[in-house]
Order: sequence, then C-alpha cells, then structure tokens
Amino acid sequence: MAHILKEHGAALCALALLLAVLLPVPVLADPYPSDSKAVPVDATTVLISWKPNSHAEGYAIHRNNAGIIAELSPDEIQYLDTGLTPKTPYFYLVGSLVDGQYYWDVHGDTFVMPIDPVEDLTVVSWSVMHFPSHRQLLAIRLVWAGVENISRYNVCFKIGGGGEYQSTPVELVNEASILFQVPDQDTRYWFKVCAADSYDSPEAGETIWFDGPFSPAACIDVPADGERSWILPADGMPSWMATLAPWALDHALDPLHLARSTQKPILPVQTKHIIPIPVITPAPVRIPLQPVPTLQPLPARPAP
Repeated sequence: MAHILKEHGAALCALALLLAVLLPVPVLADPYPSDSKAVPVDATTVLISWKPNSHAEGYAIHRNNAGIIAELSPDEIQYLDTGLTPKTPYFYLVGSLVDGQYYWDVHGDTFVMPIDPVEDLTVVSWSVMHFPSHRQLLAIRLVWAGVENISRYNVCFKIGGGGEYQSTPVELVNEASILFQVPDQDTRYWFKVCAADSYDSPEAGETIWFDGPFSPAACIDVPADGERSWILPADGMPSWMATLAPWALDHALDPLHLARSTQKPILPVQTKHIIPIPVITPAPVRIPLQPVPTLQPLPARPAP
C-alpha cells in the first residue's frame, strides 16, 4: 500500500511540475496610483491630485516634513493641504492601500512651493513703433496686481487660438510690454501671468524655481489694417517703455536677431527698471619719451 501511495505521489508531483511550466503564471495588477500632482493654490495651500487605482482600498498622503498627513477613502482623488508656510518647498507622495499595504507613486510631479496667484491681469493697449530705420515693432502692454514676497513673474503668451503658451521672465514689476513683429493679418494675442519664487537646494546644489498659479488668460485683438499709434523714438517714449535703451533697440532691430515669424517675441520689455548703458572710458595713451640729446658748446670765434 505504501508503495502504491509513493508511486501516486511521484506522479502527482510530476503533474504539478508540468502544469507549472505549461500554464501561465497569474500577473498581479499594478497596485500603485498614477499621475500624482501637487499645485499651489495660494501662499499657504497646495492641492494634491492623482488618478485612482481600481484595486485601492484607500489612499494616503505623505508630506516630507510630517509623514502621513491624511488617510482617504477609495472614492477620493484629491486632497487640499492647508496652513503651510509661504516660500517653503514641500514634497508629497500619494499611496494606495492594497491588502493592508501602501504602494507609493514615486514618479509624480509633487515638488511644490505655495505661492499666491496673480490677479487682475489686463491687456491695456497695443501700439506700433516706427523707427528711423523704417522698421516697425508691435508693442502690447500688460498690467496686473502685484504679489508680495516673490522673486519674479513669468509672462506667458500665444498668438491665435491654438498652440502652446511660451514664457518669458519679468523682474519685480507689475507691468510689462512684449514686442512682436507687426502682423500682416488680424491677430489675437493671449497672455497669462504667474508669480515665481526660488529655493537654493543644498541636495541638488542648484537653485530651483517654482511657479505659482496662473492668472486667468487675457487677450487683445490687433487688426492688420486698423489705425495705428506711432511712437517715434526721436520724440520720446512713454514712461512704461523706459527700458528701451539705445543699445537694446539696436539689438532688437538687428536683422540677425529680428524674428522672422510672428510666433516669437522680439524683446521682453520690463518697466520701471532702467537698463544701464555702460560708459566706456578710453585708456590713457602712453607715449615713450625720447632722451634729450646733450648740447655741445659752440667753438669760440677767433679775435678780429
């Protein structure tokens, strides 16, 4: 009897081995949340969001300086973290709870600094500048409400209805003028502005910049054949274009630097910030002195 059981046991082991080789091994579903993001809402608030995982029994939010700060139900896909310190970077992790274990999304975009949003963006006006060289530039002036305790602003723009916004930094002023090629057809220009601040990271050994929330977009329509406002540099410029120093204009109007497409700005103009023009002092010219020859006395005249 024992001999029979031994033979059957060997057969069963062989069958199990064969099935393990031939049958596909079940693959465990990905337990991680995905596409986690953290974006600033204001100077003390950050919004964390993610795409849910169908196997999650719940979610947890981990903040770098506090550990797990929230445990959420499987139906929640965002979390508002409040009471934060302004000008301080935070790093978040979103984890899904599966079978009693947290699986953390380490590939998210969750390094953030809380910054106040820019408000009241207004496109004030447009004008065409005419220069003695017969070139023209379109200047569009923007103003917005200032944000305290930041390092700079980022002005983003796009031309027409499609395409991506392009960005240009502006120093700590709450107005700017962006220069473009004069359009040859009716064109709509879109703008939005955000405040930005920096953090010197000792781990990375570099300065990291963080953007705040963008203002609502504002636009202006520029007609190709409409009445234009001409600004002659020889007659003076308005105060909000005070930064158009002569050397900057020369650079902007240089054919090698002048954009050939209206899809790119010529030169961002930052108001209330005068660009200094360096004064070049010629070096003194040193002329080597030649030795003065020694005069020999004249021979005495003979007496008459």
